Amino acid sequence: MLHGASGLGSGWLVFPHAEELARRGIDAFVVRYYDGLDGNDGSKSSSALHYRREQIISDAISYIASIPEIDPQRIGVYGMSLGAFHALALGTHDRRVAAIADVMGAMPGQIALSSVTSMPPTLLIHGARDRIVPIERMYEVASRLDDIGASYEVKVYTDQAHNLAGAAHTDSILTVADFFDRRLNGAAQTASAQVPVSARTLTSLSEIKPVITARTQSKSTKTALNSRSKKGAKDVRVTAKSSATKVAGKPRETPAKVATAPIRSTTKASGQSASSANAARGAKDTKSRQAAVSRPERQPAATRTKTPVDRNQVAATR
Repeated sequence: MLHGASGLGSGWLVFPHAEELARRGIDAFVVRYYDGLDGNDGSKSSSALHYRREQIISDAISYIASIPEIDPQRIGVYGMSLGAFHALALGTHDRRVAAIADVMGAMPGQIALSSVTSMPPTLLIHGARDRIVPIERMYEVASRLDDIGASYEVKVYTDQAHNLAGAAHTDSILTVADFFDRRLNGAAQTASAQVPVSARTLTSLSEIKPVITARTQSKSTKTALNSRSKKGAKDVRVTAKSSATKVAGKPRETPAKVATAPIRSTTKASGQSASSANAARGAKDTKSRQAAVSRPERQPAATRTKTPVDRNQVAATR
C-alpha cells in the first residue's frame, strides 16, 4: 500500500483500506517509501526521484515476497495519488504484481502509454472534479487498457475532487477491498453496493466519455472568452491611442483678427481737418486693438500663501 505525495500523514487514505483488507484475510503492508530518501517530503515527491522511489518500492515487494506466509503469486499493489502512479508503472514491467488498485493516479510521464502492451487486473478510481490529476489522465489509462484487452474496472465519483470524502470515501474502501478479494482470493461476493454514494458513479468508458467531452468544451469556451477579452482590451487601448494621436495632431486655431473699418475720404475743404483728425484717431484705435489681440492681457500675480512647516512630520520622514 503506497501513500501519496504528501507522505503518509495520519494515514487516513491508507490505513482504513489496510484494515478492511485484513478483515478479509489479506495481509496488508503499508510502505513508507519516503523513508529511503533524503530531504523533506516536499522534495521527495519530485519527478526526478521517480526511479529511486520505484527501486525502494520494488525492494519492499521483494521483502514481502520472501515472507513464508505470503504467496508471492498473489501480491497486489494499492496506490493513492503519487503512490498510484508508481503502482501503474510497476504493473507495466514487474510480473510479481498480480493486481493494482489506482486511486486518483495516472501513468507517469516516464512511461509512454503507447508502449504499454500488458497489465495485471487493474481498478481505476477517480473523482470527476479532480484538479490535481485531471480525470482525462485516468481516462487515457483506461482507454489504453481497453485497447490492449487488459482486465480493468473503473469507478468515477461525479461529485468528488482529489481526496475522496464522506460516503464516497467509505465506498472506495469497500470497492478496493472487494477488488483485491476477488482478484487475489477468488471471492465472489461484494459489499460496496451496501454503502450509499453521495452522487452518481460512472463505471464504464462510455459513461465517462461525455464527461471528458463536456470538460474539454468548457475549457475551449473559457479559453476563447479569455482570448476575446484580451483582444477587446487591446482594441480599446489602440482606439484610445488613435484618439490621443488625433487630438495631439489637430491644428491649432488661429486667433481671430480684428476687422479695421476703411476710412472714407472727403473732398470738402471744410471737413478736411475733421477728416484728418478722425483718421488719426482711427489709426490709433486700430493699432491699440491689434496690440490687444497680439499681446495677452497681463494677469495680476497670484498671492502666494506660505504653508507652515510641520517640523514633527519632517523629522518623521527623515
